[in-house]
Amino acid sequence: MQEIEMELTGLVEKICKLVEENHGRLDRGYLEGLEVRVASVVEAIRAEREARG
Repeated sequence: MQEIEMELTGLVEKICKLVEENHGRLDRGYLEGLEVRVASVVEAIRAEREARG
């Protein structure tokens, strides 16, 4: 679980940095890629919680 939290934190930091650098204008493809990665991390969290019961 800690590894997942670290990955999410890293993604959020990257997003914040990119927003600052681009003054709110980000590449749509990059954002879609991040969305896919975040969704996979969220799914991993769900699966881990379900496995615990």
